[in-house]
Amino acid sequence: MKIAIVLLLAIWLPGSAMVRMAVVIGNNIGLEDDKPLQFATRDAEQVNAAMEQLGGIDKGRGYLLLDPDVAKVMSTFEDARRTIVSLRNDGQKVQLLIYYSGHGSEEALHLNGEKLALSRIREFFREMEADLKILIADACFSGSLIQAKGAKLIDPVPVKYQDELKVNGSAILTSSSAGEFSQESKELQGSLFTHYFLTAIRGAGDADRDGMVSLWEAYNYTQAGLRRKLASVKNVSQNPEFDMDLRGSQNVVLTRVNMGQAFLAIRNVPEGRYRILESVSALQIAEISITDPEGTVLALPKGSYMVYRGSGQRGMAGYADLRKSRTVELGASDFAPVPLGALSAKGMAERERTVSNIRSGWHLGLAPRFYPAFPGRDVSSMAMDASLHRGLGEWAVSGAFAYLPAYVSEARYGRFRQEGLGFSAEGTRYWRTRFAGLFAGPRLEAWILEQTFDGKDLGRGNLLGTFAALGAERRLSGAMSLTASMAPGLFWSADVNRNLRRDLAVPFSLALGWGW
Repeated sequence: MKIAIVLLLAIWLPGSAMVRMAVVIGNNIGLEDDKPLQFATRDAEQVNAAMEQLGGIDKGRGYLLLDPDVAKVMSTFEDARRTIVSLRNDGQKVQLLIYYSGHGSEEALHLNGEKLALSRIREFFREMEADLKILIADACFSGSLIQAKGAKLIDPVPVKYQDELKVNGSAILTSSSAGEFSQESKELQGSLFTHYFLTAIRGAGDADRDGMVSLWEAYNYTQAGLRRKLASVKNVSQNPEFDMDLRGSQNVVLTRVNMGQAFLAIRNVPEGRYRILESVSALQIAEISITDPEGTVLALPKGSYMVYRGSGQRGMAGYADLRKSRTVELGASDFAPVPLGALSAKGMAERERTVSNIRSGWHLGLAPRFYPAFPGRDVSSMAMDASLHRGLGEWAVSGAFAYLPAYVSEARYGRFRQEGLGFSAEGTRYWRTRFAGLFAGPRLEAWILEQTFDGKDLGRGNLLGTFAALGAERRLSGAMSLTASMAPGLFWSADVNRNLRRDLAVPFSLALGWGW
């Protein structure tokens, strides 16, 4: 029997006088006749990490159990019960959340060849002395936990996040109705319910944009995601259910987005569905719907991500590197066309090149350009270069303005002085490696030079340069980048006798860029 289940038992409150505590259980192994699950333990680890970061679980108050037996689960429950009693005797208020993922049936959970009756879970849940109790079960037939009441939907009370617990009672959220199977996904490497639940508590479920995700918001987002995902799948039905009996002046807040490690903001982009994938594993970790310019902010683990929007064989993708930057914001100009097949390219290096090729938007660059040889000068020269760069995915074009400072050379025939202004245009193709972007393309330079000899104006000299630009770009932090390049080629000019001259030149530059 196929079920996607994770068990999280969490007690947490958002104030100094309150305790956050979690027990997370993921079980891939059920009874002898159950087909082993593939991703329940991974679901447990993902939920545990998200609740530790965004739910504020206190250090030393969390449990993570992977593939436990019944005895281990019950001993953990008993330890949690004693902890709650002790905390309440000390005058502290307690919230309790149970989140379960593993094998199950309409009568029991299946743990390592043993059955744990749902009646025992309900009894434990009923007798726990927490001020607020929440049970969330991602399991086949998990709707059976909502026994006589069924799935009664009650309008939530207004959401406020304060340091004092003002809600009492209990709530039960299940991934499916009684008699329904819960689905796992190889593409997502997890259960569908947990995937959308995680996306919700990371920030996508924050419907009122107050920076917090309530239990009701998480339920609504998860339910909508499941319905959309399974709408086109024949003979598959999975309907989350909700039963709530809460008393008080505030709803239940599961997570605060600003407690995350790093943040991905997607704003001012076309409406549609956006998939967020890890750039190394190509694993989809979130799927969000954007309907207005304010977009969405997600709290994510540090890493690099690709954001994809589209259908058919091609779409638009943006790249966000959260390994060093705490916040990355993607707008419409940060997305470039990519083929759908690039999202599942085999091999880490291939994926890194694919996602890192996305270099769209505008970039300003400032660079000293060093010329070991420059026509009319008998020494090396340095020009100052200011460029405007337009990225178009794996291609880029740029234009630049340069100033060549005056230089005076003394010779036995006289005194020669030269300075000038230059203009350049460049088109490049990018190839990304794991550590930097490599590029190559043609570069044209045009120079207007002011020249004098012993104080006599020689008029303007004109140069045309044709080069092959080669270089590497390394992103620093945020929108900053550092680019090193060389451009072997020729300067073309006419001497005083109007003879065509060709002068070899290999300029070097080191540019500091800023993009938006």
